[in-house]
Amino acid sequence: MVAEVWAQLKKSLVQASGECLLTNAMRVGYYVDSDIEPDTHRPTPPPLKSRFATMHNTEPLLVNTANSWGLRPESFCGIENLFLASDYVRTNTDLATMEGANEAARRAVNGIIAASGSSAPLCKIWPLHEPDVLAVLRWEDRRRFAKGLPWTDKVSWLGQVLHEANHFYHKIRGFRWALGGGHRQGHARAQPHQHGRAHAYRLK
Repeated sequence: MVAEVWAQLKKSLVQASGECLLTNAMRVGYYVDSDIEPDTHRPTPPPLKSRFATMHNTEPLLVNTANSWGLRPESFCGIENLFLASDYVRTNTDLATMEGANEAARRAVNGIIAASGSSAPLCKIWPLHEPDVLAVLRWEDRRRFAKGLPWTDKVSWLGQVLHEANHFYHKIRGFRWALGGGHRQGHARAQPHQHGRAHAYRLK
């Protein structure tokens, strides 16, 4: 793995003349994450067998998975001076991204303001823009959730029919927009923001 990374760096960092900017003498040392280990349970794919074994990351990046909302915390907790600001916090973004972490930080700041009694303005919290083309699938999820059913990637026959009709409508609308050369109404508008007072109130 070390040799592969070093070879890629040497291949990429070259002058306009093609001369490599790196030499082996420049390499002082290296560190390989101790959680990246050879995977002894799966055979190495043929194209890679002659170069290096299949590796396994025992500490993979946490990305929110389906039905994980109930496992994730709010930005505030039962400890009055502890607030969480990370991409695993419950947010409107609802995804392990820098945007999600940013929103979690703004929620944590609002919690600090509320808990401290500060008169500082609260950070703005925007609702997540969700494409209308997926509205039927979101409706299907809400319907199952209201019935207490677990998440599933299976869609009912009614949901499939409605989703296909909705998808066809948006395709036609897209064609009309392309032929007319105009701008779609509403897509350039900024989403209204929420100041997070509800979240601050919940701390009391």
